[in-house]
Amino acid sequence: MVYMIADGKLQSLFNVPIATSLRGIAVSPDRKFIYFSDYELGLRVADLEHQQVNDLTLEHHNLGAIDGVYFYQGNLLVVQNGTLPTRVQRIKLDKGQAKIESVQPIEANKDALLMPTFGTLVGDDFYVIANSQRDVYGSDGKPIAGESALPRDVYKLSARFAWDSQEIKGGTRAPGQTIK
Repeated sequence: MVYMIADGKLQSLFNVPIATSLRGIAVSPDRKFIYFSDYELGLRVADLEHQQVNDLTLEHHNLGAIDGVYFYQGNLLVVQNGTLPTRVQRIKLDKGQAKIESVQPIEANKDALLMPTFGTLVGDDFYVIANSQRDVYGSDGKPIAGESALPRDVYKLSARFAWDSQEIKGGTRAPGQTIK
């Protein structure tokens, strides 16, 4: 079940029929759709008007192992850290915002993206925690004996990287960078 807090009260939004490990969540600007990931089962969309949950898939594309999901100008940005290579992908939604038109990696196979996880959008810039280091913590959240965490790195990339210049003017091709 997915809930929201409104007027200081907990309200149920929709039921997720089958779920293993729910992660990132994003809301469409019109609040008609909620996009979320199930780490094992893939990307999904909840149509709030019709109270339906559907899988978001595109043939020949792996959309599992997603931690973060972000809505950006009719697209979803997703952070995949259980894939080889780890990557950030842009998923173009159709005009109805409930189906996928295309999937495009915007950053992949970078040494800095050891175990990327959640991030945030600031304008056209997307900042991602590049080294979550979840592998040095046990399932109880405590550090594993003999392991020590390093300072977290933030990786900055353009949400508009390799954007189709006919759709939106001013797309950038600048590579991402680690911010210390």
